[in-house]
Amino acid sequence: MDGQVEAILDDQERRERRAYASPHAIEAMIRGDFADAPALLDLLERHRMPLLRLFAMRDVTALAAVHVPVRTCAFLHVAKHTRSQVAYVHGHDCHEIVAVMRGECRQRFPNTGMTLALHAGDVCLLRPGAVHAIDPIDGDEVIVKIMVAPDVAREAMRPVLDGDGPGGDGDEVAVFRSCSDTAMLCVRMLLVEHARRRGHWRQAARGWLSLLAVELRRAGDGAATAPFSPLARRLSEYVARHPADADLHGFATSIGYSDDYASRLVRQSTGRTFLECVADARMRIATRMLLDTDQTVASIARLLGYASRSGLYKRFRRAYGLTPDEYRRLFRGPGHR
Repeated sequence: MDGQVEAILDDQERRERRAYASPHAIEAMIRGDFADAPALLDLLERHRMPLLRLFAMRDVTALAAVHVPVRTCAFLHVAKHTRSQVAYVHGHDCHEIVAVMRGECRQRFPNTGMTLALHAGDVCLLRPGAVHAIDPIDGDEVIVKIMVAPDVAREAMRPVLDGDGPGGDGDEVAVFRSCSDTAMLCVRMLLVEHARRRGHWRQAARGWLSLLAVELRRAGDGAATAPFSPLARRLSEYVARHPADADLHGFATSIGYSDDYASRLVRQSTGRTFLECVADARMRIATRMLLDTDQTVASIARLLGYASRSGLYKRFRRAYGLTPDEYRRLFRGPGHR
């Protein structure tokens, strides 16, 4: 990756790290990035969610229980998924392209129960209306997110949006594996044009976006029509049926495969081990019960197979940065215990 691109990525990391330390900067980001910013900020205030506390959490997907924010874009926005960013469920009124230049990217799609693992060279395209959450990163992953206004996408991305393969015919989410070096060059140049904004940058960006669409169409020709494997949904459903005693053998039997083969499928489909996926599924069950029921934390812990509530507390704090009780109060309001 050339020095110009690395400098842009490093600058974005620094700016976002500073921004997430200031409630005023967070509010400004919300107002600039979301079509429903006033409603979202009002909701957070009514639930007494302090912005710094909220965005210090690694995962705020539970916010979707009360409101799903909608990202917006007037023309084009290109940015790195930085180490400061947290996981949150959101929708779009624009197209989003997620390109993995280094490392891997994991996304969750709560409306379907699916997860998607992308690796270096992979790209996914989300149409307006798609709802997802991108997991936080910790290492040197480079994930670039490109937001494209609908009118710009219709003009510049016809090769993929109007095609017969992935991305065409209204696919909400389309995946393009092992894209060409030219496609990755387009992503880098879109990042540079957006960051530098030199003369005629909008025209240049449209050109790079059109070439990227051609390269995605080429990568998608002959690809399977299913955007990604439904295995993660089946695993989530299995854990929901067996929250206390889910194990690899039970899951493998439920889908008709050997333990080893099921383990490999889970890793390929989600980018995580079976045990990591089960732990995540249990945390999602815990968050739903904390929000939707009045069961005690101890009873939720027993339901999920923990020997004591302290086991759930430790896992929950690692996942969300606060205790189950704090989580319940934050997202349900001060009147709940």
